[in-house]
Amino acid sequence: MTPGEPDRSALRVLTLLAVRLRSRGTVDAVQATVDHLLGHAGTDIRPVIAGLINEGMLRSRGEAGRIALTVDGGELLEAELAEETDSTGRETITMIYRDFLVANREFLSVVSAWQTDSASSYEAVGVLVGLVERLHPLLDQLGERMPRFAGYNDRLTRAILEAETDSTWLDSPSTDSVHTIWFEIHEHLLATLGRSRTEER
Repeated sequence: MTPGEPDRSALRVLTLLAVRLRSRGTVDAVQATVDHLLGHAGTDIRPVIAGLINEGMLRSRGEAGRIALTVDGGELLEAELAEETDSTGRETITMIYRDFLVANREFLSVVSAWQTDSASSYEAVGVLVGLVERLHPLLDQLGERMPRFAGYNDRLTRAILEAETDSTWLDSPSTDSVHTIWFEIHEHLLATLGRSRTEER
């Protein structure tokens, strides 16, 4: 194991988390997510995925080999993240999550307006710039406690800059768009706190 690399146990948890965040993504998509969570590329997770499939924690389906959590894999991930969250400070992370939800409501509103043509890309980007700026300190706090959150600010900043000249960077699922990253942050917080989106409705 090279310096800065997670140990095998930590890499297994990151891989399970990446599978949840990508929601039936391909191996390449899960690899890219693990790279983001680690803050660097170069850690090959294919052997980890193969091992987790053999253990019944993950399953692969379809010709594209899309990866999903099994019930056992989901329970293992939830237990591992719960232990980390409790040791890091569940109350603080819950407060950050609540602040995120306030911004999230505005985010969903502006994206919906953009997608239904009731707001121009210029207007949408202007609002999103403000929302991303509000999110920066929350992500900084999370990154200090859990390094896997540390890369989101740079990703959001890049996506916003790209969106200023190319509106596909607002919500395209095929790029690391503002919407893609925001959705991942939301899911990451839910996973960290052991919650689901249905609990927010």
